[in-house]
Amino acid sequence: MGSIFNNLVTLCLDLDFTNIRNSISLSFAVKSCHRLKNLQINNQVNMDCNGGTSDRGTSDQNENDCLPYPGVLFWQLREPCWCVTYQLKSLCIRGYTGGEFEVEFVKYLILNGGVLEKISIWFLEDCSWVNVVATNCLLSYPKLSPGLSFDLKPGVEYMRKYGGSFEKWVTTLK
Repeated sequence: MGSIFNNLVTLCLDLDFTNIRNSISLSFAVKSCHRLKNLQINNQVNMDCNGGTSDRGTSDQNENDCLPYPGVLFWQLREPCWCVTYQLKSLCIRGYTGGEFEVEFVKYLILNGGVLEKISIWFLEDCSWVNVVATNCLLSYPKLSPGLSFDLKPGVEYMRKYGGSFEKWVTTLK
């Protein structure tokens, strides 16, 4: 009897993408989905008591007691799984902060996604300019899939209020 995920074509996950344990869980989930074509990740950023974000991006380097190497190397040292190389066609990340684990995961897919067609990234409203620029640099990486396109979008509130472009939004960041 195979995994219950063997025939799964679309996977939508809500997870906090700022810690290594969730990256490890994501890796096992994707590896179990042999026919996965669409992956959506809704980044669940840690919330403080007032509904705002707290310590976003700082937990990237913490909680690394489960690996024998720095957590930022997790995706780099990961062998590409079958579905990433031969099946996965689209990735959508909502609530993207541009933290290390997010950037490394997107880089992993760019370098190993053989049939990947589209990567859509919806940034958080108050994402730092540095993290947005670091993510934008990923577009210059060599792509395994020649048909891969990127769709980078500003935060939902900015889009709702101003309907502006990604480039204009970036100029408003600090």
